[in-house]
Amino acid sequence: MLNENSNQTLVGIVRTMSSASQAYALIPLAAALLSAAIFTAAIQLSYQARILAVPFMISAAILSICTNSYLEPIPHGPETLSQLICFWVHHALVTLLIEPVFIPTNLPREQRRRFIRKIWNDPRRLTTLEACEKTKGSMTRTRFLMGAIQRLGLYLVLHRFFAVINVLVGPDQLTADDFSPQRRALLRRVLTLNPVTPVTLRELHIRAWMSVEWIWFSYLKLNTYNVVASIIFVAILRFDSPEEWPPLFGSPLEAYSIQRFWGKFWHPLLRHPCAASGRLISRKVFRFHPRSRYEKTWLAFWTFFISGVNHAIAARAIGCGGTLADSIRFRMSNFAAGAMETIIGPVLEQVILVHQDRAFGRVLVSRSARKIFGYTWVFAVFFWIKPQERYAKLYANLE
Repeated sequence: MLNENSNQTLVGIVRTMSSASQAYALIPLAAALLSAAIFTAAIQLSYQARILAVPFMISAAILSICTNSYLEPIPHGPETLSQLICFWVHHALVTLLIEPVFIPTNLPREQRRRFIRKIWNDPRRLTTLEACEKTKGSMTRTRFLMGAIQRLGLYLVLHRFFAVINVLVGPDQLTADDFSPQRRALLRRVLTLNPVTPVTLRELHIRAWMSVEWIWFSYLKLNTYNVVASIIFVAILRFDSPEEWPPLFGSPLEAYSIQRFWGKFWHPLLRHPCAASGRLISRKVFRFHPRSRYEKTWLAFWTFFISGVNHAIAARAIGCGGTLADSIRFRMSNFAAGAMETIIGPVLEQVILVHQDRAFGRVLVSRSARKIFGYTWVFAVFFWIKPQERYAKLYANLE
């Protein structure tokens, strides 16, 4: 009898703890919704009133990030929420203060509500007042839904395909020693005759895998989230039109240089907020001429820098290892590689033109050969710099 009562008590305690953990999971979500609600109210206010409302909006966002550990039962829940909050706060600051959007007072109520609902989560600034008018065309939505379901199925198939590839080709039985601080530097050990930690084939295998694994993981994850959200907002809730949900990524075939990788292939979610805040600094602080070469260079630098800060904050918020410097260093290395392309590219063009009558010149003149060379260059850059960012995180997690 005592054992039965004890078992019932334990079951009751477990159920109570489970219910409590589910209730706690609402805290970061409620804080995020509170931050969004403050934004919704602030965008209808004057500029001076927005300045007073923004600290409360940011405080609610910080509370959401600080309590995201309650979302751990959800796969990638804390990480996804932290990244979304960091990116969204930057977008909200741009929309409210840096390049403020004001809603006409004579706008019809329904159109006003639709505009606010759309722009609060539109970092690419695709929302226009005209797009917030009542839209029709169920056939267009039907075709969009069918296409979205097909894309979602494709992403799920690719996810399983790459999971199989990971098992067959990826490195196995990873340990903390594979990512120890002694293994972070590569060129120095290659040039040393008798390094303390020699470079092994296993290490090169791990570096090569890490150089590309993060690309398809992010590509599939973000595209899956984007398609699911588009189905919800276009086909189910019917808040948006199909044109307001364009593809998130470009074609990977366009990524045959570092500049094209980030400019043509990678998602543009941070591009407009970073450009807006960067223009504020370039024109108010540095006094650069609009759209000058100096401003364009600064905007590229600023975008990579802010991206590194956002990713580092999100990583630290979920308890990942690594430092702010690692994340920023990876983005700044990409900026440096893009700058090298700008400087060296014209020189290489001249060299190719001079030697185009020779064998290697005729090869490099062809577009296919240039693309192959470009893909190799992009892989080499990521092979060099991506492990530098991830080794500290993986070492801390596996130690």
